[in-house]
Amino acid sequence: MADKQAQVLDGVLAPYLETLKADPAFARLAGGQEEDFAPDGTLSVQAPAGIRPALGAALASIKPLVMVVPSQRDAEEMVASLRSWYPGDPSSIALLQAWETLPHERLSPRADTVASRMAVFRRLVHPKAGDPLFGPIQLLVMPVRSLIQPIVQGLAEVEPLVFAGGEDLPLEQAVERLQTASYTRTDLVMDRGEYAVRGGILDVFVPTAAHPVRIEYFGDTIDSIRAFHASDQRTYGEDIDQAWATPCRELELNEQVRTRAAKLVGHIANADDMLESIAQGIPVEGMESLLPALVDHLSPVETLLPQKASVLLSDPELLRRSAEDLAKTANEFLAASWHVAASGHGSGAPISFDQASFLDYDSAVESLTQGQRDVYKLTDLSVDPSLQGQEALGAQTPEEFRGDENRARAGISGLIEAGSEVLVTAAAQGTLSRLRRALEASGTVGITYIQSLATDGFVDPKAGLALLTERDLTGHSSAVAGPKATKRRRKAIDLSELKAGDFVVHESHGIGRFLGMRQRQVGLKASKGTREYLVIEYAPPSAGLRPTSFSCPPTSWTR
Repeated sequence: MADKQAQVLDGVLAPYLETLKADPAFARLAGGQEEDFAPDGTLSVQAPAGIRPALGAALASIKPLVMVVPSQRDAEEMVASLRSWYPGDPSSIALLQAWETLPHERLSPRADTVASRMAVFRRLVHPKAGDPLFGPIQLLVMPVRSLIQPIVQGLAEVEPLVFAGGEDLPLEQAVERLQTASYTRTDLVMDRGEYAVRGGILDVFVPTAAHPVRIEYFGDTIDSIRAFHASDQRTYGEDIDQAWATPCRELELNEQVRTRAAKLVGHIANADDMLESIAQGIPVEGMESLLPALVDHLSPVETLLPQKASVLLSDPELLRRSAEDLAKTANEFLAASWHVAASGHGSGAPISFDQASFLDYDSAVESLTQGQRDVYKLTDLSVDPSLQGQEALGAQTPEEFRGDENRARAGISGLIEAGSEVLVTAAAQGTLSRLRRALEASGTVGITYIQSLATDGFVDPKAGLALLTERDLTGHSSAVAGPKATKRRRKAIDLSELKAGDFVVHESHGIGRFLGMRQRQVGLKASKGTREYLVIEYAPPSAGLRPTSFSCPPTSWTR
């Protein structure tokens, strides 16, 4: 249902790209005609957040686009907005997610996150025009964390395991490749990343899919592929033409990795159990922490990006701050956790983690300017277009009305009197209808109402266009009516969004109320570091008892 609704909203704002080209600066940038770049190969562009998806969609019509934003949430909102602005195929828009864990942490990123990333890597390096699974990516959005985290060299070369009806793929070979791709064999498939074999039937739950699929064999030939519900194991719907079993881990359990893991048993403190499982081809929690010991080379994500792409860095100041905070946290945790792991086995980390650590932000940006890429730094800060390497769009951030009908009427009337076409948009049709009734009741007329996935608006007097979103008018946004994130059954906690009093759910302790954050010392002596914990208050188990509080690392919580 949500997917169908999102398809209706694809490209609904694209016709207004021509209107925006009445702004000379937008026309130059959108047409790829800007050549006055700074000596470092970048161009600073003053552009409010609302017009950035429009600029990105226009640039992507000329050549591939890569957009880097501060956080995962920003990336998801940007992808949604781009879908409404982009006039081309919406399936060519992709999101490169970031791990939820630190590179050295003995916790694995979610299987759905890894599978999504692996799909992006393959499509970047080996695109196949017209292929529904491996089609080229024209617009790639990523949080800065994805940019600065190195990946295993050659990930994009991992041969994809595709099940196609009528094709020959021996069941034994399929099982072996699923095991190499870090799928877990079970008796009954319930969770993503699992598979089960019963006679000539293979059940697989691909992490990026909404439901698992049942593959029935006739000899070595795939006879049929159908989706089924994990709850009752019953198939439903029509036959599926093909299914791509994307890997669940970014460490392929091939023969080389398994052999190296076997040789390292007994040589890395507190890692024997993990190494023994890897040596047997069994995926284990936290095995990514051993990447530097199990693979020869890690490389920057930049090496997979198109050499002739346009690169948009959204709010470089925030990108730098986010990258520096990530690197600091990762280094502190590395020093503390591995010192504890190595206690009694000598001092210091038992293996070198330099190549797996987050990259320096400036070095990552500098690498983006290599080749024939145009790098644009989009900022809200003022720039001087008369100077080399600086450009300013005529767009401005709209006034925030925050539900005040009188202010909204006066502000919108002023825009119309100044000659701007005013568009009011919201993701949900019901929300848009309520906004329309409220504005019309206040006497505001002359507005065009469009349902779209745009999250932020702008006012561009030079182009004669103003876009006002639900966030601009009311101060908040309802749920985006884009494609549902079927890859996630639970919303992972975002510490920056938590406020005192919010309810959170712990995987073992249940529901509690968030009180705040607390830092604790971890590690020994010179290797001491700090780690943040959530402090949660629980309701009393019976009358007359005081509430209890509990603290736990953020990775155990959801909202």
